[in-house]
Amino acid sequence: MALVAEPFIEDAKLTASSEGMPNFPLAGLNARSLTNLSPDQIKRAVEPAFDDVIKSLTTKLSELGKVSQEEGSTIEELEVFRGTDRLSAWESMNSAFLEYGWSDGFPIVPPTEEKVDEMLRATKRGPEEVIAVLDPGMGLATVKKIAINAVMAGCLPEHLPVLIAAVRGFADPRFHYRIVAMSTGPHTPMMVINGPIRRKIGLNCEGGALGPGQSLMSILFLDVL
Repeated sequence: MALVAEPFIEDAKLTASSEGMPNFPLAGLNARSLTNLSPDQIKRAVEPAFDDVIKSLTTKLSELGKVSQEEGSTIEELEVFRGTDRLSAWESMNSAFLEYGWSDGFPIVPPTEEKVDEMLRATKRGPEEVIAVLDPGMGLATVKKIAINAVMAGCLPEHLPVLIAAVRGFADPRFHYRIVAMSTGPHTPMMVINGPIRRKIGLNCEGGALGPGQSLMSILFLDVL
């Protein structure tokens, strides 16, 4: 079993489920972290978890109960948003995506079937081809899913091949993407794009590329990844 600080309980459950152990026993600590706490503070944080620890260590895993495969799967495969006009429908979509945890609050472009199909025409790869398996949820980054994210970030079809290459790079074990994806530290991945493609897609590679004056393309790539 594992002792987990309260703010990270949901992350721990998702990680256990993605690793094929949905009923892995967890005990929550009444603290964000034990670092820099006094002995008395540590005692108050740990004592409430004793009962869960004893139960987990004295009960068979098969008797602890399994998480239902249906749990948390309340989002329909196809979401439709309506409003009195396109602007209100767009606002409804952005609010819903933020509520679902699919957005960080920045405005996103509706990933309509037409927009996604237009994006997919920029590659010869099949829509269901798996480009990478991404931690921590072991999600399948298919060409279509990358295209959907590209549309939402405001990218153009000609950007898709670069994004596919970027996702392959993120999944390289030497990059340690799991640490970047799950750490509470301020990680900011950076891509270095070279070759004629940088001119074709309009990526700013001259003055102010990483500071004031950066091009819209630089912003879009940071947003989508």
